[in-house]
Amino acid sequence: MIPAERRLAALLMTLLLALSAFPLALADEEAPRFTDVPAGAYYEEAVKWCAEKGITSGKTAEIFAPDETCTRAQIVTFLYRAAGAPMPTSEITFTDVAPDAYYYDALRWAVEQGIANGFSAERFYASATVKRAQVAAFLWRASQAQNG
Repeated sequence: MIPAERRLAALLMTLLLALSAFPLALADEEAPRFTDVPAGAYYEEAVKWCAEKGITSGKTAEIFAPDETCTRAQIVTFLYRAAGAPMPTSEITFTDVAPDAYYYDALRWAVEQGIANGFSAERFYASATVKRAQVAAFLWRASQAQNG
């Protein structure tokens, strides 16, 4: 049996599907069919929905990696894309986040919305894996930000 921590990506996709009240930018192309998402898996429809909406594109075009853990950067990116990828207006002060990082705008948005913060004023630790409690906090804050 796979430990709960390793099911985080699949769980997050399922939770995002449940919170589908976010305005979403639809993906222009058909969602990929991930070869590692078994038919009938509890997260199959959630992963498909997230791929169709452009929230995730997987690790590759064919691999979703449902049993891998997620990083803080990945979580804020999923939430940012689920919200329609709005352009943030503020800057961030984290010295461990490069402006050309794939998650830079997502993190700017998440901080601006009060969804995410750093471990300190200077450190976000984007590559740190997230615990289930952190995902719950990110999701709750995102729903609070969305509902004003």
